[in-house]
Amino acid sequence: MKKILLLIASLLISTSLLLGCSGATAKYDLAKYQKVEVGMTYQQVSEIMGDKGIEEARSEMPEIPGVSSKVVFTSYRWQNPDGSNMGIQFENDKVTMKAQAGLN
Repeated sequence: MKKILLLIASLLISTSLLLGCSGATAKYDLAKYQKVEVGMTYQQVSEIMGDKGIEEARSEMPEIPGVSSKVVFTSYRWQNPDGSNMGIQFENDKVTMKAQAGLN
């Protein structure tokens, strides 16, 4: 009988721990997304998010002497385990565009 009660208690504790984890607050939320503004640097955005995110794309346009300087385009994604996410695009380290899906 003691073994059965111990097993049931163990299962209840395990289940409550798993359920507690699934209800955790998302790391990236709408409040953080709304703090990001066009013109911010990548460093400023990383500080808001709490980490560097995932670089998804990078391209460079070389300098054209007398016409334009070199331009670097980068795109980063910050994603929660549930799939909600935000994508932010940078041009020469400055936010130019942002989008989000499913953030609360």
